[in-house]
Amino acid sequence: MALRPLGKTGLMVEGIGLGTYPLTGAVFVKGTVWEGPQGYGAVSPEQAKATIEKALALGVNFVDTAPVYGQAEDIVGLVRSEGRWSFIVETKAGEYIAEDGTLTRDFSEQNIRRSVLVSKRRLQMDVLDILLLHTPDPEEFGDGEPLNALCKLKEEGDVRFIGSSCRDDPGDALSLIQTGKVDVLQFGFNLIQPRMMEVFEAAKEHGVGIVIRTPLASGFLTGLISEDYEFPQDDYRSKIEREVTTAMARQAAAFRPLVDGREIESLPELALRYILSFDAVSVVIPGAVTPEEVERNVAAARKGPLPDALLEEIERIQRNLGLL
Repeated sequence: MALRPLGKTGLMVEGIGLGTYPLTGAVFVKGTVWEGPQGYGAVSPEQAKATIEKALALGVNFVDTAPVYGQAEDIVGLVRSEGRWSFIVETKAGEYIAEDGTLTRDFSEQNIRRSVLVSKRRLQMDVLDILLLHTPDPEEFGDGEPLNALCKLKEEGDVRFIGSSCRDDPGDALSLIQTGKVDVLQFGFNLIQPRMMEVFEAAKEHGVGIVIRTPLASGFLTGLISEDYEFPQDDYRSKIEREVTTAMARQAAAFRPLVDGREIESLPELALRYILSFDAVSVVIPGAVTPEEVERNVAAARKGPLPDALLEEIERIQRNLGLL
């Protein structure tokens, strides 16, 4: 796969990266923000490390993590410290798990600076590659203090590039682009959640790198989740209302006829190649729990963009489902 520019940062990235949220482990949190499991369930540190190492061994050079991803940020730092691979690390600030297990959101400059110090220690980095705000809502963003705090950290040399992980609302992302302050934006975009496509042209025009999360719609585009699927109790998806999971499973199933076993071998392949068909996208970061999942994702993505005829068929299905 040809390398893609990460906006105007000067960084070149593989189109396929790695999201480490699934490597969080069996973490349970409390509080008003979220009560219950924080990740996809138990993952040993050894398995998490092997999964990250498999991605890097296959040429992946972009890894996304965050302070609230349990063990993941520490393990990314451990792999990085061993010096076997050179790769770009993206982490976040604004959301953390307090010592008593409370999931807390705080976008004050004081807390962001504290978070950066903790992430530097965990990642064993003197300067963070990319720091994003962790999906602030309009009230948390306020008058822009969180983004201004990131700008200061960039000016002071603690961070190379800054931006935000956005809510799945095109207006939020477009407003951030218009500030002229962000280098990178991350948001969800996939076959069954295509709304954020509205942001692509503005991002290209302003040279903002786009990182796509949830490319497999939190697992619903793996082809493994049926309408009546029961998630384990240590998986955050077990808390999603049944009608939501049923609707997402049905929407995902609508794309299965496009998997012909020849040009398109699987639903995940269709999903990943769909996203990489948009040149505004810098990198897509599917999560993985095992090295085998990483291997499948990388192999699928490296088949490249989909043909125009297939993209037209996807758009037709999306419109029939009321997704566009």
